[in-house]
Amino acid sequence: RVIARTGERVSYANGGTSSLGYHKFSDAAGIIPLNPDNPLEDGYVYVVNSEVGCGRGGVYGIYFDKDGGVTEYKALLTRTTSNCGGGLTPWNTWVSCEEYENGQCWQVDPVTGDARETRLGGPGGRYESVAVDDSNGTSPIFFTTEDEEDGALRRFIANGTGWDALHSDGDESFLRIVDDRRFEWTTNERAARASARRHYT
Repeated sequence: RVIARTGERVSYANGGTSSLGYHKFSDAAGIIPLNPDNPLEDGYVYVVNSEVGCGRGGVYGIYFDKDGGVTEYKALLTRTTSNCGGGLTPWNTWVSCEEYENGQCWQVDPVTGDARETRLGGPGGRYESVAVDDSNGTSPIFFTTEDEEDGALRRFIANGTGWDALHSDGDESFLRIVDDRRFEWTTNERAARASARRHYT
């Protein structure tokens, strides 16, 4: 079954088509239920990055009903650059990472349509992917990778959960590899980058 082709309008289950042609350079993607309380009955959305550069990238969504029929295709985030990797949050949103010198990490909610820059990217960088440890339930820990030889792994401990957690204060630190057996989390980004350069290349 073919769902979409680059540059062509997406066909809907009701016989209609999307107003947009399917975007170029698809990259990382995730599946988000439209209703987490009833995921098997209310459908889902395939959220996918577009790694087009020069402010022409973004995030798009293909919406499905419970039977797998396509109901909608639309842009969720536009005017961003080289949206490469990303990751899902525990509260069913998507974080999209820009992979260029001044890139950022954007939180996208495909249900409400909200999209906003997060705290994960700091002053900017070539970000790749995001993972989250939600084991404590109240202060999720986000890890962000950077696609550079001296890319320091960032750790952000959020003060709370939900949409606002990625847009408010939290505890930021960086992985510093001490040697082959030891590591530490430090607020010294320069030291963490020097460590990455020594151990990753």
